[in-house]
Amino acid sequence: MADTTSGTTLPKGFRSAEHGWPELDRIPHPPRRIPLLGDVLGANRRTPLQDSLKYARMLGPIYRRKAFNREFVFVWGADLAADLADETRFAKHVGLGIANLRPVAGDGLFTAYNHEPNWQLAHDVLAPGFSREAMAAYHPMMLAVAERLTGHWDRETAAGRTVDVPADMTKLTLETIARTGFGHDFGSFERDRPHPFITAMVGTLTYAQRLNSVPWPGLLREAARRNEADIAYLNRTVDDLVRERRTASGGRGGD
Repeated sequence: MADTTSGTTLPKGFRSAEHGWPELDRIPHPPRRIPLLGDVLGANRRTPLQDSLKYARMLGPIYRRKAFNREFVFVWGADLAADLADETRFAKHVGLGIANLRPVAGDGLFTAYNHEPNWQLAHDVLAPGFSREAMAAYHPMMLAVAERLTGHWDRETAAGRTVDVPADMTKLTLETIARTGFGHDFGSFERDRPHPFITAMVGTLTYAQRLNSVPWPGLLREAARRNEADIAYLNRTVDDLVRERRTASGGRGGD
């Protein structure tokens, strides 16, 4: 997202192209755009990534797609991606899928707008945890979780059952974060059903994406109620983990 500070009144961190990106009409879009609906012809909700790659091959390295009243700009290729990473000309943009997660994560590292101070605070808090020394300390725990994943796959294969790779990757990610960040074990690969925390997390992510596919949030009223319950459960669980961690460390911190 361009950090426009002159010639326009757009605030830093504005949410999407529909707020008035300048000269957006110069960027190509798929043919046969339908009024009100946007670029829906030929699109498949089950293959969004494949659709995006198809349009990139058709339209070139930069293009736009519209869904209802929301417009998205896509780039592909290392050169353009590197250009957009130039912080002297561009700033962090909180896109719709990420902005929809703000009820869950607030103004955290990934969800903060560029002008919000907590972005830098979160970065400063987390940066030491991603140093080479810290990552080396995490490695045994990360390896242990990976071995539990492969062990789970071995058991499923031996029993003649298929494995759900995307779901298991979600378990792997959250299990790794819980082990390395909180010293907590969800037992994801030993349970018959997903841990409620993982179910709630996937639910909030799914709801955030579904909001982008409807013209009016009120159409997801029941899903919104489930999302509120999921958020409440996530908050309670994280609060409990932090409380347990502080108690176990005697309030000394250090991780």
